[in-house]
Amino acid sequence: MIAQCPQCRTQYKVDDRNLSQENLQLECPTCSQVFKMADAGISREEVEHAAAIYSKCSAGVPAATKTVLVVDDSRFFREMIFDILQPLHLNLLAASDGVEALEEIKRREPDLVLLDLNLPKKNGFEIIREIRSAPAFEDICLLAMSGVYHKEVDAAEAKKAGANDFIKKSFRPEELQKFVKMWLIW
Repeated sequence: MIAQCPQCRTQYKVDDRNLSQENLQLECPTCSQVFKMADAGISREEVEHAAAIYSKCSAGVPAATKTVLVVDDSRFFREMIFDILQPLHLNLLAASDGVEALEEIKRREPDLVLLDLNLPKKNGFEIIREIRSAPAFEDICLLAMSGVYHKEVDAAEAKKAGANDFIKKSFRPEELQKFVKMWLIW
């Protein structure tokens, strides 16, 4: 379902598995405004449906238990991303090449993968295609990154391969935090 923040009017996808049954509140990933689903333009039926799903399964995972895999061949860049994401209290994992990334994804099934496109052994496009071809991993959010981004072609090709989104490595720390929070549906 799509929610719209009543404060800043940002629209974003809401994963109803991540809502609290008690209050069904959301926090805008852009302005951090906390609001009820009803105030976000979500119908009463959708709110009730989300509550029913939440109560029937354990998929309503608190953000603190979300797992993010950072895949980059640069140790410095992986550590920098860890430092930026540390305040979000995520379970952070790392992989330095495409083969290691696939092993970690299959073993740990992270909620989100920040994936460099230019990797040794297997590039990011190959990883995206392989993960998207496996139905068991369809819920993993794949976010492609590139530092040699010069054209919209990289973003379009990554999305065509099956990535959920694309971010340039020239991001500011707060941009990366908002980007990750948005895709983890906080």
